[in-house]
Amino acid sequence: MSAKNQRGILAFSLATSLSLYVLTAKAEEASTNISVFAGLEPVMTLECTPINFGVYQVARGDRGIGLGPTIVFLEESRGGTITTAFENEGTDKIALSDKPEYGSPQLGECTIKSSRVRNNDLYITRDPAEDTALDFSGEGANPFASSLNAPITQVNGIVAKLFVDERDSSLIRTDDEGNAVFKIVGELNIPNNLTAENYGSYKGAALTITVSDTP
Repeated sequence: MSAKNQRGILAFSLATSLSLYVLTAKAEEASTNISVFAGLEPVMTLECTPINFGVYQVARGDRGIGLGPTIVFLEESRGGTITTAFENEGTDKIALSDKPEYGSPQLGECTIKSSRVRNNDLYITRDPAEDTALDFSGEGANPFASSLNAPITQVNGIVAKLFVDERDSSLIRTDDEGNAVFKIVGELNIPNNLTAENYGSYKGAALTITVSDTP
């Protein structure tokens, strides 16, 4: 066999081998996962700002108030000014601190948006129910008084009662766009016979407000 024929046979064999390799080689694959999202939200929304009773200068020991607590009332005047008033102050007067590092007293302001009820009443409910006292516990990181730490020894008997508007409102009227605003006022009880370890920052239990277009 001539060298030319040998080269031809070799080339044919090599081409045939490569073709068979291509046909028998395993196919290459790649895969991935595609993330898919959707969302639903209510048409009506309700948001409320936090309530701040403020920081009070209170004497230690017996303040001469008897068995009842000193009561701090947090309200809004007809002119829209936030006011604080006291009941059972005792012989050693209590005072709202005016230190600039402490935030001023603040009512809760609740804003309703996009209700289907237009120019009509929505129903307000709350948990716990009205007149239920909310307990306070010692807790630092007070956004209205960041320089106050949690008390060394938390005092029992600091409680608050919160009320919608002027304590008698269970309805709120919307405007022609289904929006409305209402306020949360309240009163804070401060017990007698405090010690130096009781001073510090306190936080109350949460109040849940619900607004509905049905009673």
